[in-house]
Amino acid sequence: MSNNENSALRSGAIKSFSWSYTEKIATQLVHFVISIILARLLLPEDYGKLALVNIFTRIMNAIALTGFGSALIQRKNTTDTDFSTTLIFSFAVAATGYLILFFGAPLFSRLMGDDITIYLRVSSLSLMISSVNAVIHARAIRSLNFQKLFFSSICAVFVSAAVGIYMAYKGFGVWALVAQHLTTAAVNTLVSALICDWKFKFGFSLQSVKNIYSFGWKLTVSSTINAIYQQLRGLVIGKKYSSTDLAYYDRGLQYPNLIISNVDNSIASVLAPVLSKKQDDLPQLKGMVMRGVKTSSVILFPLLIGLAVCAEPIVLLMLTEKWLPCVPYLQVLSFALMLKPIQTANLQGILAIGRSDVYLKIQTIQKIIGIAIILITIIFFDSPFAVAVGELISFILFACINAYPNVKY
Repeated sequence: MSNNENSALRSGAIKSFSWSYTEKIATQLVHFVISIILARLLLPEDYGKLALVNIFTRIMNAIALTGFGSALIQRKNTTDTDFSTTLIFSFAVAATGYLILFFGAPLFSRLMGDDITIYLRVSSLSLMISSVNAVIHARAIRSLNFQKLFFSSICAVFVSAAVGIYMAYKGFGVWALVAQHLTTAAVNTLVSALICDWKFKFGFSLQSVKNIYSFGWKLTVSSTINAIYQQLRGLVIGKKYSSTDLAYYDRGLQYPNLIISNVDNSIASVLAPVLSKKQDDLPQLKGMVMRGVKTSSVILFPLLIGLAVCAEPIVLLMLTEKWLPCVPYLQVLSFALMLKPIQTANLQGILAIGRSDVYLKIQTIQKIIGIAIILITIIFFDSPFAVAVGELISFILFACINAYPNVKY
């Protein structure tokens, strides 16, 4: 690749990161303000029910959607047939996932000891909407067209905020949160379809399915394992303790995750297409991964340490006393999530050279260790807070595991 091409790629990456980061900052700031308003209008029990619903929808989302969009982004050359085939195939998989959740909702309610059947059936409609959105976004990301994704996200967050606040004020409880979730997915997909420069052209190729799936299935399996693992803590807390304890855990996770997602998602979304273009130039690939690690660390470490130190006054000011039990969770999880962007940058490097098999192995090893830690915290400490401390220990170990393959390759 010539110096001019390298310069253009670097310039495009910086511009794309700026738009992606601006999108995350803007949407998360609005979400932050809205979450404060809704937390004052709603009860921890309402959030607890939604958290139980999210356990199952997030796992199914990983099974039905993850992998296809990433495969489209990673491939060097794609055609309109590849995109249309992926859209049709992923929508069919998402529809199947929805039917499983719809008919399995009563069983999941009995499993958790809480009546979430109707909430699960309605909230999981987002699966089919998101399957369309994932393909549209994959095309925009391949073109580093993050400006248009910015506008679709902004429209979605404002419209869904209005819907959620109105329904919470009118006393709809959990339904306000469900409606906000569905509105976000629907508006984001609709606006993206209108402003992104791709119109669906019907075409289906079994060869295209095979090519996409040969890369994507490993990511799907890996993402499913990761989703089950991520929701396992919520499942344990919600089942063994209460949905209210789960609400406090979720709220403690929400605010450090709010900070993390702004940087981590931006780095991941920009690194994926940029690194894939450098997959044959390992020295430059290594340099880009290192810059991703350094950038995320410089930005995130001070913010998360400050959040942990000031957790109690922040919760009192924003959420009132009814949410004070979430403070210990917020402090521990702030330190845990500091390591997440470092893991992300390392894993993107592995994906960029096409080693989704290594990615799968890493994720599998991590989850075996993580599940062992969860079992230890439950058996020997029997406390929902101990589960959060175990998560911190897990993140420290995972950072080491993720870094090793990059040294090797």
